[in-house]
Amino acid sequence: MRVFLSYRRDDAAGQAGRLRDALAARFGADAIFHDVSTIRPGENFVDVMTSAIAASDVVLVVIGPRWTTIADGNRPRLQDPDDYVHFELQAALASGKRIIPVTVAGASVPAAADLPEDLRALLTRQATDLRDTHWGADLEALLEALEPGRPPTVGGASLTRTRARAALGALGVTAIVVVALVLWRPWTGPSGGGQAVLPLCAPVPTTDSGWTAIDLGGEPSVTRGTLTFEARAAGYSAVASDRWALQVLVRITNGGTGDPEYNADWQYAGIVTDGLLYPLQCFSLVAGGELVGPGLSGDALIGIEPSAEPSGRIEVALGEGGRFAVGAAP
Repeated sequence: MRVFLSYRRDDAAGQAGRLRDALAARFGADAIFHDVSTIRPGENFVDVMTSAIAASDVVLVVIGPRWTTIADGNRPRLQDPDDYVHFELQAALASGKRIIPVTVAGASVPAAADLPEDLRALLTRQATDLRDTHWGADLEALLEALEPGRPPTVGGASLTRTRARAALGALGVTAIVVVALVLWRPWTGPSGGGQAVLPLCAPVPTTDSGWTAIDLGGEPSVTRGTLTFEARAAGYSAVASDRWALQVLVRITNGGTGDPEYNADWQYAGIVTDGLLYPLQCFSLVAGGELVGPGLSGDALIGIEPSAEPSGRIEVALGEGGRFAVGAAP
């Protein structure tokens, strides 16, 4: 089963990331095409997207509350034939692929009047809903619809990560270690696109280990929704004659009072150095676990490998839009 996951980052990046993780656990990371940013510089956008859709068995269209209304100026992006979501849907409809609209965050299937004419055939496809309050059950139903009769898999449909953690409480220390080794895998990044699992970052950079520290200047934090992102440390080091490693230790704090939030690689679009945005190339949880409850914090190490020594202003770009300054490379 190969799945093409279409979504708009400004609309439903969080839900798309959760869904992508469950799909990767069920079918394998290599079977999920998740993000347009997986297209490498110089590659033909049309050719890559067309090939990815052609190679897929099903196209999941994640629709959040702002899916039809996000605009550049006065024109909704979806009305632009050159918009990447418009292109994905047009190509999927033209190919005759199975398409499942997936509504999230309380969104509904859009009305015909809100869709360009060439995308209105989407309304003939049966939709499904992933509700935040019933995520596990709704996800199981979707996975069963994708591959009926397949036994649930650990980390996938019927044993979700949250339920798995609850089950561990009843196990002994030895069993916890064994099950943790089975359940754990790195997250796939927003720029990794589900094509491969991001490797873990190296240990937290220190000057004693040959890393050059980046002075945290200004206000290295930003708040998006209930989450506050804060740079705690940063550094870089040469790893080859033409390759550098740049890593940032980021703390996220959940300022909400309701649900836990994910500390995951899809929260980040990448790291900016010398004015260029590089997609994430490693991600590691450092403290706090992958779910951060209300009033709690979690740390993660994110990293890139630019081809030149980091210079100028260093920033972290978030998956749902926005950036915050880390500091300046010395």
